[in-house]
Amino acid sequence: MQENLNRLIHDQVFARQVLNMPEHEWKETGNWFEKPYGLVPESGEEVFRVYCKGLVTEEETVAASGGKMLFGGIGVAICDACDCCVFELGKAVVVVDGGGDVVEVKALIEALNVAVDLGLKRVHVFCDTNVVYQYLTGKGQPTTNKTMALVDQLNLLQRKFAYCGPFLVTQNNIKFATN
Repeated sequence: MQENLNRLIHDQVFARQVLNMPEHEWKETGNWFEKPYGLVPESGEEVFRVYCKGLVTEEETVAASGGKMLFGGIGVAICDACDCCVFELGKAVVVVDGGGDVVEVKALIEALNVAVDLGLKRVHVFCDTNVVYQYLTGKGQPTTNKTMALVDQLNLLQRKFAYCGPFLVTQNNIKFATN
């Protein structure tokens, strides 16, 4: 997967170079202009955008107890600098306690794990929850043991990147992760 990502990045950079080449230069060298795909990965040069979202809903159950249960899901999207989605993930998560903030942090941890697995070194992280943003920037302190453990895991993951910049955005800007 990382090899495919590196090839995609290489091709996009090359395409931008061709598009930005002046017309007179293209006429002189266009037939010979090339940039072969090398063995050196290029994903470390580009800043990728990491979008994540955690959602929780409460539903009536038809079990004998007839109570309500919490169901959760997370969405993750990783995009290149041009906002072309290079990886997407959506999955259900178990919601025992903690509710929405816990699921949001789980989504962020999943997103950063994927970015690490892809070999990305520089990321912008977009979240739409102020509490999660506070955890990312180190300004917020968790109040429960469960959240504390997740925030510790989040802090360890952030250290694996050469650059990890958090951004707080409105809910409609978490476009890829919620589709």
